Amino acid sequence: MELKMAGFNGRYLPEYLAIGEAPEEVRAVTRQRSRWTKGHMQVFFSRKCPLFNARLPLIHKILYTNGTWAYFATVLTSLTFTMVPFSSLVFGYHPVTFSREFTIASTLYLVCGALLGGFVRRPTHSRGMWLSGISNNLLAFTYAKAVINTLLSIIGFKEKAGFKATVKKVAPIVKAVVAKVAEMSMTVGRALSSAWNASMTAVGTRSRSPSLGRRITGSMEGGLLRGDHKPYEPSSGTNPGN
Repeated sequence: MELKMAGFNGRYLPEYLAIGEAPEEVRAVTRQRSRWTKGHMQVFFSRKCPLFNARLPLIHKILYTNGTWAYFATVLTSLTFTMVPFSSLVFGYHPVTFSREFTIASTLYLVCGALLGGFVRRPTHSRGMWLSGISNNLLAFTYAKAVINTLLSIIGFKEKAGFKATVKKVAPIVKAVVAKVAEMSMTVGRALSSAWNASMTAVGTRSRSPSLGRRITGSMEGGLLRGDHKPYEPSSGTNPGN
């Protein structure tokens, strides 16, 4: 965000530069997500909040606070969609009255939410998005608790919580396999990227000057036939062709 304010442009790099470990126990997951939520809230309710930064464009202000809005929306929608049917079935109190307007509005909301929240570039990613939605609903209480604790600590009714590390237990063989797969994927990705860049450079060179490419190729072949380029001699420590 500081770089954006200074006028720098950012680009997405589709490479896995590091691998991480995920918690396996429910308590560890809730602790991790609670820490994430508190971090977002501490920034949101501070002087560093992107919304009040005059040097950021409006779109950047919205995007940099997108994670914070997601926690608020998850807490609100999960509790609402749970308590409204519960109130109707148990207490006979109906906070929502079905009508034509409500039907149209709710249908549009659900369709737009499914299209935006479930958008994926590959069909195989749909399962991950579905699991993400389920986990957010299950962790809504954790998010709400983290938001309340952060607000209480800001106004002085509660001490600020320190950093609590998340316990991650991964078998050594699983860690080794994951590291190997990640290394192979990075190697393949770099090789494909280099090949693509080389092919694009070659295509661009030919399109700009076809005769130049033929002259360079011809001069190289002529030099090799005349013996101008001698092979590399390791014992001398220098390359006579340079």
